[in-house]
Amino acid sequence: MSKISPNTKITKGEFVISPSVESEYLTSNKAYKVNKVFVDGSFSIKDDNNKVLFCVLSGCGHLNGLDWIKN
Repeated sequence: MSKISPNTKITKGEFVISPSVESEYLTSNKAYKVNKVFVDGSFSIKDDNNKVLFCVLSGCGHLNGLDWIKN
Protein backbone atom coordinates (compact mmCIF):
# COMPACT_ATOMS: atom_id res chain seq x y z
CA MET A 1 0.00 0.00 0.00
CA SER A 2 1.43 3.39 -0.94
CA LYS A 3 1.77 6.30 1.43
CA ILE A 4 -0.92 8.97 1.43
CA SER A 5 0.25 12.20 -0.17
CA PRO A 6 0.87 15.03 2.32
CA ASN A 7 -1.49 17.13 0.18
CA THR A 8 -4.41 14.75 0.72
CA LYS A 9 -7.28 16.49 2.49
CA ILE A 10 -10.03 15.01 4.60
CA THR A 11 -13.46 16.57 5.16
CA LYS A 12 -16.07 16.32 7.89
CA GLY A 13 -18.62 13.58 7.13
CA GLU A 14 -16.20 11.63 4.96
CA PHE A 15 -15.36 8.04 5.90
CA VAL A 16 -11.92 6.57 6.53
CA ILE A 17 -11.23 2.84 6.64
CA SER A 18 -8.96 1.14 9.12
CA PRO A 19 -6.33 -1.08 7.48
CA SER A 20 -5.66 -4.55 8.88
CA VAL A 21 -4.40 -3.78 12.36
CA GLU A 22 -4.60 -5.44 15.77
CA SER A 23 -6.54 -3.13 18.04
CA GLU A 24 -8.88 -3.40 21.00
CA TYR A 25 -10.91 -0.40 19.85
CA LEU A 26 -10.74 -0.36 16.02
CA THR A 27 -11.97 -3.03 13.60
CA SER A 28 -9.86 -3.87 10.55
CA ASN A 29 -11.45 -2.80 7.24
CA LYS A 30 -14.26 -0.92 9.01
CA ALA A 31 -15.31 2.56 7.86
CA TYR A 32 -15.33 5.31 10.49
CA LYS A 33 -17.06 8.67 9.99
CA VAL A 34 -14.90 11.79 10.34
CA ASN A 35 -16.61 13.98 12.96
CA LYS A 36 -14.31 17.00 12.93
CA VAL A 37 -11.28 18.19 10.95
CA PHE A 38 -8.66 20.47 12.47
CA VAL A 39 -6.51 23.13 10.78
CA ASP A 40 -3.39 20.94 11.03
CA GLY A 41 -5.14 18.20 9.00
CA SER A 42 -5.80 15.91 11.94
CA PHE A 43 -9.34 14.67 12.49
CA SER A 44 -11.55 12.94 15.03
CA ILE A 45 -13.59 9.75 14.79
CA LYS A 46 -15.47 7.61 17.31
CA ASP A 47 -13.97 4.18 17.93
CA ASP A 48 -15.82 0.89 18.51
CA ASN A 49 -16.29 1.86 22.17
CA ASN A 50 -17.83 5.22 21.18
CA LYS A 51 -14.76 7.15 22.44
CA VAL A 52 -13.35 10.06 20.45
CA LEU A 53 -9.97 9.44 18.83
CA PHE A 54 -7.77 12.15 17.32
CA CYS A 55 -6.08 10.84 14.18
CA VAL A 56 -3.87 11.73 11.21
CA LEU A 57 -4.23 10.21 7.74
CA SER A 58 -0.62 9.12 7.39
CA GLY A 59 1.29 7.31 10.13
CA CYS A 60 -1.52 7.31 12.69
CA GLY A 61 -0.56 6.17 16.18
CA HIS A 62 -3.92 4.40 16.61
CA LEU A 63 -3.01 2.22 13.62
CA ASN A 64 0.51 1.43 14.83
CA GLY A 65 1.94 3.90 12.32
CA LEU A 66 -0.13 2.76 9.34
CA ASP A 67 -2.23 5.02 7.09
CA TRP A 68 -5.99 5.36 7.05
CA ILE A 69 -7.64 4.41 3.76
CA LYS A 70 -9.75 7.20 2.27
CA ASN A 71 -13.16 5.96 1.16
